[in-house]
Amino acid sequence: MFTKTAKAIVQEDIANLERITGYKLPQDFISQYITFNGGIPDKSLFCDTEDEEEGYEISFYLPIKYYSDDLGEMKIEKSYAKLTSVNVPSHYLPFAVDW
Repeated sequence: MFTKTAKAIVQEDIANLERITGYKLPQDFISQYITFNGGIPDKSLFCDTEDEEEGYEISFYLPIKYYSDDLGEMKIEKSYAKLTSVNVPSHYLPFAVDW
């Protein structure tokens, strides 16, 4: 579950992001964003091992297309454009913010 999500998106919004980046997004990513467009996750710690010290904590996920009233003027497309303008490789997609 997520709180403070942005307005819901549709498949065409995903297709537009794929056109912008030039990459096909994973189906799990697409499903997540169609269900919850960004926002703050109820469970923010993600561990790929049993050691919680090795995990990642996500404060919020950036929305696609629409800004969230609660999270300010951040969205994936704007962050992607800013990062690629300063030569961050285009295959990096800024979709979340950690602490």
